[in-house]
Amino acid sequence: MKIKNGFQLHRIGKETYAVAAAPELAKLGSMIRLNETAEFLFRLLSEDTTEEALTAALLREYDITEEAAAADVAAFCARLREGGFLAG
Repeated sequence: MKIKNGFQLHRIGKETYAVAAAPELAKLGSMIRLNETAEFLFRLLSEDTTEEALTAALLREYDITEEAAAADVAAFCARLREGGFLAG
């Protein structure tokens, strides 16, 4: 899975947003605000990856349990799927 082409990150002040920038995606009205961890995961999703690989990356980057990391990744990926952000 990875982020569909046409989505971009935009920083407004201290906030980061993932926005549908391509015309064919803009009609989805997809935009989400990302915290630091979500931005980290979103950037990793620019390449094809798996939830397991994202969980492993969170464990390397943050002081978090494996169960919490896996739950966070699953919830974030579900949110991205619902918003139409993910390809594959």
